[in-house]
Amino acid sequence: MEFEGHQSKVRYAAWNRSEKTIVSLGDRTAQVWDSKTGQPLTRKKFTLSSGYAEWNEAGTHLLTSLDNGEMSIWNAENNTVLKFQNSHFEDQPNDVSWSPDGSRLLTVSHDQTARIWDTHTGG
Repeated sequence: MEFEGHQSKVRYAAWNRSEKTIVSLGDRTAQVWDSKTGQPLTRKKFTLSSGYAEWNEAGTHLLTSLDNGEMSIWNAENNTVLKFQNSHFEDQPNDVSWSPDGSRLLTVSHDQTARIWDTHTGG
């Protein structure tokens, strides 16, 4: 099966935990797809290139990071976004991990720090 819809190179792709959907990043967009049919489900446009995405445990929310370090959490089912600037990074984080309950994110960076973020407030 082939997933078509990006206008330039695709930089990243990942399954959600249920394997019902995947996300692909490229051409300043994140595209969520139905993994069984290949049909696009939702698409999010960005002002800069996005380089990383991570599903939460439930597979309903995505964290996306842009090349400038900005991170957004969005509901992949209805396309609503909680956007926050990740101020302790000058570029995208090296790694991101959701807490099992989805309430927090753990990020690490080249600035020699790890940070825990509240997913509801961005702080």
